[in-house]
Amino acid sequence: MTARAVMKEMEELLREVATASSPSRPTAVRYTQCRDALMAGDIRPAVPGFIFQCVSVYKFHDFINLYDADAGARIAFIENAFGKGKASLETKRPKDDLRDFDF
Repeated sequence: MTARAVMKEMEELLREVATASSPSRPTAVRYTQCRDALMAGDIRPAVPGFIFQCVSVYKFHDFINLYDADAGARIAFIENAFGKGKASLETKRPKDDLRDFDF
């Protein structure tokens, strides 16, 4: 699975967690797998900062529920955070190894 696909899966997972009363064990496993893949990949600079802090899905659940009582606001927060990461990936161009500088 590509790093971008993992990032998309993580965003979808976090939307689910943001509206759930409590994360399930399978959700916790998926979160850990996605987080580990994002932390180890080249996409790491585009990962939202709260993922660095929330080492488990339960920590994220606590964080997002403290962020706002309204589920819609929590979802908007997640979408905004991942949107910024996606935008930063789209603005990066592949480096040309034959040149030292860019015109």
